[in-house]
Amino acid sequence: AMMEEQIGVPNGVVGFIIGRGGESIASMQARTGCKVQIQKENEMKPGQTQRVITLQAMTKEAIDQCRSIIQGMVNERTQTSSSRDN
Repeated sequence: AMMEEQIGVPNGVVGFIIGRGGESIASMQARTGCKVQIQKENEMKPGQTQRVITLQAMTKEAIDQCRSIIQGMVNERTQTSSSRDN
């Protein structure tokens, strides 16, 4: 059976995770064998600042690997933006 996990990422990082023309998300899915579904903007509640990402894979390892890639991208993005501001 498929395993599923949901994680939240800041809304401003979603474009970076998807990549130009979807290439980041496509290569992530190809590399990990994990399906990545990102909550659509029109599914968000008013004032919601985190976007829900659903990870689906056959193994926990695939989900863990995919989650760590996403978290790395989030960290990279949030660090650069905060250090630029001060």
